[in-house]
Amino acid sequence: MRIISLVVCMLTVTCVTKAQDTIVINNTKLVRVGDSVQLAMRIDMKQNKVGRREIVLIEPIVETKSSAVILPSIGIYGRDPYYYYIRSGNNWLQPGEKDMMLRAKKVEQPIDYVATMLYETWMDTARVNITISSNHYCEGSTELSGFTVYTAKPQIVQGGSYVETQQQSKKGTAYIDYVVNITEINPNYHNNARELRKIGQTIDSVRTDAANTINDITIKGYASPEGPYDNNVRLAKGRSESLTRHIAETYNIPKELMRTDYQPEDWEGLYKSVKESNLPHKAEILALIDDPTFNDDLDAKLQLIKDRFPKDYQYILKNIMPYLRHSDYTINYERHTTSTMTEKPDTLWSIPNGGQLLPPTQARLKPFRPIFALKTNMLFDAIITPNFEIEVPFGRKRNWSIMVEDWFPWWLFDKNSQGDSNPYKWLGVPYKNKGDKSFRKAYELWVIGVELRRWLNRCPEQNPLMTGHFIGLYAASGKYDLERKSVGDQGEFQSYGITWGYSWLLGRRWNLEFSVSAGVLWGPQRHYHGEFDDTHLIWKENRNFTYWGPTKLKLSIVWLWGNSLPRHRKEVRDE
Repeated sequence: MRIISLVVCMLTVTCVTKAQDTIVINNTKLVRVGDSVQLAMRIDMKQNKVGRREIVLIEPIVETKSSAVILPSIGIYGRDPYYYYIRSGNNWLQPGEKDMMLRAKKVEQPIDYVATMLYETWMDTARVNITISSNHYCEGSTELSGFTVYTAKPQIVQGGSYVETQQQSKKGTAYIDYVVNITEINPNYHNNARELRKIGQTIDSVRTDAANTINDITIKGYASPEGPYDNNVRLAKGRSESLTRHIAETYNIPKELMRTDYQPEDWEGLYKSVKESNLPHKAEILALIDDPTFNDDLDAKLQLIKDRFPKDYQYILKNIMPYLRHSDYTINYERHTTSTMTEKPDTLWSIPNGGQLLPPTQARLKPFRPIFALKTNMLFDAIITPNFEIEVPFGRKRNWSIMVEDWFPWWLFDKNSQGDSNPYKWLGVPYKNKGDKSFRKAYELWVIGVELRRWLNRCPEQNPLMTGHFIGLYAASGKYDLERKSVGDQGEFQSYGITWGYSWLLGRRWNLEFSVSAGVLWGPQRHYHGEFDDTHLIWKENRNFTYWGPTKLKLSIVWLWGNSLPRHRKEVRDE
């Protein structure tokens, strides 16, 4: 097979969030084999902590200004969105059929990503853009703070050559003087011509080398702490912007490559300079600079240094403050070097399988649709009360359910009994016991009930099915025979009331559910005594009872049964 390969972007890119968590993308390459082009890269998530309600989405695109191919994305799911998808088959990110879907907890090793597309001629000048965003559950999507979209420019080379691209940067500091309270640059003011020339020389050293491509130039301006803080904000921002414009115009740099940043007052630089000085009260001044008490009022902090140590302050004002008014510049660029395959370092990937493309990556979660849930109340089980519940979710968002329960303890305990339990006791027929001085205990209870529930998830379309808070209305009916030694009661009852509960997610098909119910319970009751050594049950009286208060307490283990679903089943949403 005729192989034309392009191997691009053998570099590492680090993306930093506010929490200082990182995602590392490395071993990135683009390979052409015949009419196909394949993107491969390695994603290291070991240092990134995906939140419980968060999805980190990595989206690679091969594009030029006029054409683009969107490749399958990689979704790394936190606990709640993972189980939401597993139990519904719906995905609020709406990924494609070939997208990778991973649970964050299971991502312990680097992810090897491979995607293939048809080759088109415009790809010869295309770039690979990789966007990483943090989608916070129930709060929408936000790009990772501090992350610059990774961009790599492919180069197609013939034969067995490859292009290695290395990410590099050059940094420097320029001390630009400005007229008091003025933000515009005067190139002829003091030593500005020399300082501006330093920046120009650094830029020329990068762009005059044909192997380099400038990605961006960042200018960060600093003001010294003397003067009102609000005015220093204006000066630092305005002077950074004016220096950025000056460099772009003087050295013909495209505006889209220029980045501007500023810091109103360089207290870090002041601390470092004082520490390196021989000031008489160096320790006391450093303690004041480092004191967080005045961090909300930096003007007061500086005034305190000035009042307590006036002579030291005059030295600082004359010999240190001027060097805190500076602009740092960073030139980020790519350096491309071409080698033959035989000279390729071990750290780079070779063309796989003797010129054959790797199979596309397939990492998929397997969702299922819960059709019903089976439960048992462990508190009832602990008191030898067998019980069984079945709950069926329904509704367009599956946030309603109907639950049917059955309690069926039906126990008779007879001392020295050799006969059968009396099957006719509900009709008042005497109970016969062949034993001497025997006694009878009855714990017979049969209850059937039904309950309508409404699940109260804060995000009903995004939380795992049948988890969180719920309320319900229940109705129940039953009969009982409760006897201890020679005194017992038989009867029937009905009960109606309300339920509140909460269900914790334990796993793919398991929940732990707590609930409490309150309402009314009433019905007829027949009171009886055992006579003649409990050989006969003697009716004593009929009465009706009514009870208001707590009626049920449950701590249930829940197992969900359901059928498998195709990935990325279309989600139903309200318009």
